[in-house]
Amino acid sequence: MIRSTSAYLFLLLGTFFQLNAQTAVSEAKSFCHPEENSLIWQQTSAEYKALCIQAYHLAQSNVDQRVAELSSIESAKPLAIVMDLDETVLDNSPYSVEMMRRGESYSSDSWEEWVNLEQAELVPGAKDFIQYAQEKGIEVFFISNRSKNSLAATYSNLIKLGIECKVNQLLLKDDNSKLERRQTLDDHTVIMLIGDNLADFHEDFETELSLEERDQLVMDTHQAEFGEKYIILPNNLYGDWMTAIKRAAKGRAAQLELLKGF
Repeated sequence: MIRSTSAYLFLLLGTFFQLNAQTAVSEAKSFCHPEENSLIWQQTSAEYKALCIQAYHLAQSNVDQRVAELSSIESAKPLAIVMDLDETVLDNSPYSVEMMRRGESYSSDSWEEWVNLEQAELVPGAKDFIQYAQEKGIEVFFISNRSKNSLAATYSNLIKLGIECKVNQLLLKDDNSKLERRQTLDDHTVIMLIGDNLADFHEDFETELSLEERDQLVMDTHQAEFGEKYIILPNNLYGDWMTAIKRAAKGRAAQLELLKGF
């Protein structure tokens, strides 16, 4: 009887561990990398493309309006548009896909490796808009936090994609802020700024801000500028919004607690 009971318990425990192992495998297969849905959306959804095209259509209409307004004003300053590069002109989602597949996150070394491949494609609508602005006689400057060490590769990538620009129109990072680089364009009348991150638009967003402070700056201080002088592109892969979340809550579980349910 004792031997029979022991055999039964052994069988029961074996079944229990087998079921747990199967459950663990099932959960592992269904686990979603934090960036997975974002990458799938950016690379496959027509909605992402529509949002980008919509932003650039709006930007083009604003160019026409600003040129018309300024045509009657005598000014020695040439007109300029300031654009970010990554996720504004250049689509770097293949880099994020590769990092996900490797089980790694962003690093400066892997990023430089990607940039030097010169394989970034265009964000939908970007090329047509840039060409339209240039045909209007507007000079387009690209202010990006790519390292100045990647200037040659970045320039080459843009030329391959048919983006006509001069090397001195690429203002990459060299221990200076985007504000400092925008200030070098004081000899131009900047009619528009286009980017995917709030720091692309104004120095107010270049400091460490809480989620609430970022919301207040967008909803109150700068609300009138969005859709007018500021044109923002969709990017849910990375940005200062992630840094703000990490400051607000440590760890994935704590960050999920920030979300509102019903």
